[in-house]
Amino acid sequence: MTALESTVPAVRTESEVADSKTVHTSCRYCLASCGVEVTVKDNRVLKISADKQNPHSWHDFCAKGRTANQMVEHPRRILAPMRRVGDSYVEASWEEAIADIATRMNALIETGGPDAVGCYWGNSAAFSAPSVMFMTAFMDALGSYSRYFVGSVDQNAMHVVATAMYGSQLMAPVSDIDYCDYFLLVGTNPAVSAWNWLETVPAGWQRTLDRQRQGATVVVVDPVRSETAAKADMHLAVRPGQDWALLLGMVKVILDEGREHRRDCLELATGVPELRKLVAEADLDDLAARCDIPRAQIEAVARDFAAAPGAMVVTRTGVSLHLAGTIGEWLGHVLNVITGRIDRPGGRRYEQGYVDSLKLFDMMAKPVAHKSRLHGRDMVAGHHGLDELPDEITTPGRGQIRAMIINGGNPVVAGPNGAKLDRALQDLDLLVAIDLVQRESHRHAHWLLPVVHWLERDDLHALTSGLHDEPFAIYGPKAIEPPPGARPEWRIFTDLALAMRKPLFGMKGVNSFVKASRTLARITGRPALEFSPQWIDRLLVATGRKVKWRDIMAHPHGFVFGKPEYGNFKAELKTDD
Repeated sequence: MTALESTVPAVRTESEVADSKTVHTSCRYCLASCGVEVTVKDNRVLKISADKQNPHSWHDFCAKGRTANQMVEHPRRILAPMRRVGDSYVEASWEEAIADIATRMNALIETGGPDAVGCYWGNSAAFSAPSVMFMTAFMDALGSYSRYFVGSVDQNAMHVVATAMYGSQLMAPVSDIDYCDYFLLVGTNPAVSAWNWLETVPAGWQRTLDRQRQGATVVVVDPVRSETAAKADMHLAVRPGQDWALLLGMVKVILDEGREHRRDCLELATGVPELRKLVAEADLDDLAARCDIPRAQIEAVARDFAAAPGAMVVTRTGVSLHLAGTIGEWLGHVLNVITGRIDRPGGRRYEQGYVDSLKLFDMMAKPVAHKSRLHGRDMVAGHHGLDELPDEITTPGRGQIRAMIINGGNPVVAGPNGAKLDRALQDLDLLVAIDLVQRESHRHAHWLLPVVHWLERDDLHALTSGLHDEPFAIYGPKAIEPPPGARPEWRIFTDLALAMRKPLFGMKGVNSFVKASRTLARITGRPALEFSPQWIDRLLVATGRKVKWRDIMAHPHGFVFGKPEYGNFKAELKTDD
């Protein structure tokens, strides 16, 4: 397999650094989007460090960002399309790759229907907005519902609750840490993981400790005495999987004793009478026994939480990953709502961002009423559960998945039933891997397609603009040029749609427009005239009417374009009632 010859040396001499340049961009490994400073010479990254001029997001800069250049020059990096021949791979051209994949997919769709082609995207794709957007556009072109993503492993509970309560799959109110007087942290360990799961609060744990020193109370609910629990004022070591019983007990105490926020229960929330009936039937002693927390302690925590001027419940993966995760996630939101913690200082508030990220997410993860073929389960956040994928591949019938694209992920390792999925992938007629290197999930791939690293591409991640704890925008320019054989994911999906003669975005006329723009760019010698994700980025910013494109570009370290606001939450509710 074609690969670069060596990794980047860990230490650079003074002469090596001479005549280098510095590029300020953002890390794209996680939601934090930390500002980074990249030292470059001769198109090689010499050093990556935190951009301390970034006004928002550099405080959680970690080892992954610091060593990102090692993946750029990974000895096993794929540098050209690689086609399986027997038990090995041979290099091919992009024209050969696109033509072969398109022909085989069209044939499979002809016999098995659109759902015969499936896709999966992982975390690295998640933090490349064009990657997910154009994969969705490609699947819309095919009309396939065989869509899977890494979020089904840990995010589904949150998406289900957000849709049911707020009418939006990504309605994730952010934490207003700096004014909080009472933190109830359930199934989370921000001392290690940072304040970063479907929201991002830079230096969130350090800011929590600052509030604690100023008198705030930190209560951790976790079966394990974690690093966060060790610093807490109180650690409630619940029985594993029973955090919901503690939260329900708190809701019961608050409603039974009349400690709820009456105005919000009347004007913001619906279904409170039904909730009262539910908790009236619950037995507090039984709930205490289930979660293994004394009744008196549940009562004390509930009263203190309700009485605090500013308070929040934060639930994370420790809640969402167990069998009752959806109930636990829901009860966490319920506690915030009934005690008046939504859109008020010290609680959880809605951040508008610079685009309508709720609408954008619904475009990229369409909330459709589609049942899975075998188990009859609903899609969540526009995707089916990853645990269903092996059976969907191996069980015959119309709609059986016979071709699969794995985009920037490793589901055999990251998801459930890895061995079963690995065996199923071997059964496919076509497996296409889009990635930097070959991973465990790609063992049976027929094609390995090389992509650019985030250090080699420009990004504006509009989708996450509403998940920061303050109005913030950053355009992440590329630090180095990509290898000539690598392509961005959006281009791969666009080329496949064109080759298959399927309408990109599921819209007639788009393909003709894309081809015309390419012709115009070639004839005039002006590459910027070719349709690209930046066209969409500029349109999103313009229609968002929160910030101007030129202002984003004028702030290479990132742009804090306002102060956190309260009172925007209710206007964004999409629930009918």
